[in-house]
Amino acid sequence: MSYEERLYARLVFAEKFSNLYGNAFEDFFHALMQLRHPDFVPVRTAGQLGDQGADGLSLIGEKLYACYAPETYDVTKVENKFNSDLEKARTKRDGEFEVFVFTHNEVRGIHPQVSSLIVEASKTNTFKLEQFGKPHFWRAISRLEKEDAEDLLSCSIPIQEKVYGIGLDDLIPLLEHLQRERTTAADPGISLPVVPPEKLEYNSLTGETRERLIRGMEYTHLVETYYAGTFDITSRDEAAEGFSQYYAHLKEEESDPEEIYYELLKYVLGNELPKPSKAWAAEVILSYFFQYCDIFERPPAGWTSGGVQGSGNVATH
Repeated sequence: MSYEERLYARLVFAEKFSNLYGNAFEDFFHALMQLRHPDFVPVRTAGQLGDQGADGLSLIGEKLYACYAPETYDVTKVENKFNSDLEKARTKRDGEFEVFVFTHNEVRGIHPQVSSLIVEASKTNTFKLEQFGKPHFWRAISRLEKEDAEDLLSCSIPIQEKVYGIGLDDLIPLLEHLQRERTTAADPGISLPVVPPEKLEYNSLTGETRERLIRGMEYTHLVETYYAGTFDITSRDEAAEGFSQYYAHLKEEESDPEEIYYELLKYVLGNELPKPSKAWAAEVILSYFFQYCDIFERPPAGWTSGGVQGSGNVATH
């Protein structure tokens, strides 16, 4: 799908996902995973056997997926079902998986009590635990062929370019946080990676793009503070992975670093002209992930200005 087609599909997905509960959620999950992963095995309930703690199995990835999508959220019931599925998987599917995946329909992240439950369970079991929520659903959908995405979403995806005021909606809370904190002073000395000039030069980042990245770095401590205070302990790593994968996709199709930076802004904001405060917040986010080398390339060891190999190592991040 083109960028504009993905934006349209994302709007359709967001509306559809917010109304998926129970069996409908599980059916949608099964359909998506079978389109995206040929090794995925959907598991249905079978009489007294039940599903033995699994709603799906990934043969290659050795993952067991357990779905949680109640229409009315009750954290106690979710905790009980989580513990029950975990125990069934441990006793009835021993040796069939290496990762237990909590698959849910929460649109704004996992409940703090449930996130603590996952962390504690990861400490007391030999297998790993992961969560699979709205961002993971969208990431899988965005990599489908257009025809498959249309079948899954039950809609036609228009080809013509449209204007959308939404990009990566999982970053909306972070964008709002940055806009609220915009009057905060620049970096007061919080320790963050210092990006050497070599990285900017190695990626041919010059002019206005370079200046925007440097200006944004003065405020990346606000992003650090946001992620340090969020209940979802995986949100930062998931956002970083999304940026890294999308940057790699852009790099395959585009060589101009200024164009790549522009497309990354659209990844955050959509392609509608944003308010200045929102555009500023998006630039700070890009500067943050640039500092941590989730976007753009690290210079190779010994690289110096002009591409000449030096005798010493250049610090990269």
